[in-house]
Amino acid sequence: MASTDKASARPAPTQKATRRRRPHRVLAVVGATLALATLVVGCSTGETVANGNSKTVAFGHPASSSSIYPLLVQGAQEEADRRGYDLLTSSANMDAGAQVDELNTWISQRIAGVIVAPVDTAGMAPIVQKAKTNDVRFLAYAAKSVPGADGSVIFANREGGELVGAAAGEWVNAQLGGRAKVALLTDYDQETGKDRIDGAVEALRAAAPDIEVVATQEGLFADETLPIFQSMLQAHPDINVVFCMADDGCVGAEKAFLQTNPSEERKRLMYMAGWDGTLPVLEQIATGSSVIRATAVLDLVAIGRASIAATVDAVEGGGDTEVVIPYELVGESNPQRAQEFVNTYDAILAAR
Repeated sequence: MASTDKASARPAPTQKATRRRRPHRVLAVVGATLALATLVVGCSTGETVANGNSKTVAFGHPASSSSIYPLLVQGAQEEADRRGYDLLTSSANMDAGAQVDELNTWISQRIAGVIVAPVDTAGMAPIVQKAKTNDVRFLAYAAKSVPGADGSVIFANREGGELVGAAAGEWVNAQLGGRAKVALLTDYDQETGKDRIDGAVEALRAAAPDIEVVATQEGLFADETLPIFQSMLQAHPDINVVFCMADDGCVGAEKAFLQTNPSEERKRLMYMAGWDGTLPVLEQIATGSSVIRATAVLDLVAIGRASIAATVDAVEGGGDTEVVIPYELVGESNPQRAQEFVNTYDAILAAR
């Protein structure tokens, strides 16, 4: 959730990531790596770092089949190449046991550092301790609070939620007279999901106090949200605002909505929004042909770069080991921005 980035084509983020110099305790969420399927990207240099560990870092992400994954890996590979490190990538496929096995394998091989979003945060304590024993730097990805971690790359999730909620509030006031029935497709097991959804609902209520949340259920990916939103619509056929914790959930929710054969007027009065800025959703927004009307975009290539930069900085003992990545709202008011991201991502994927 990769090929060479074309710097000239890549859209610049509207804000710079804030970076703090000192590592604090950080915790992560959904996870990252699969033990038996480890892939070394690039040719091994055989070099070591100052403590004798191999000049290798690892980047994990839970959704290796997602459209965001090659873009993240693209940025990670670019930064690893720039800093002279080999890169390991893999996916635990949301399997906590497989992730622990892989992390144990990597640490036993005495790589220099790893950045990972744990499937099971509670299970990370012995992994972090083993990493310290083997002088392997351990960083958290996507959320906060793995005790003892050497740094983190996280997202400004609450602010990203507020961006989506405020935009939805403007739409509700303009199109629905300030009243709406709202459905939430969430993942409250993750800090990311909680911060996004809670921030969105709070900002929506601030803009349109008469909205009503009528349905809430856990659902992240399209294959989950399709049947969930079918059931929501059966119970509440007048839902007209949907927040999906991740863009992929919007794809499933929209499919469920379209299966009801809505009239053009009904489509006009439906608003779906998500987070991440995945290629399928950006394409929909760029064409204006969808009820998915907004997404809070994360610059995926930049996140991959930042993840490896922070990991190498932790290994080498300098630079920044904590990074906060901002969101950028892309929607009906700036479809050209969606097209810029589409063009950039298409170029990266085509070069693979």
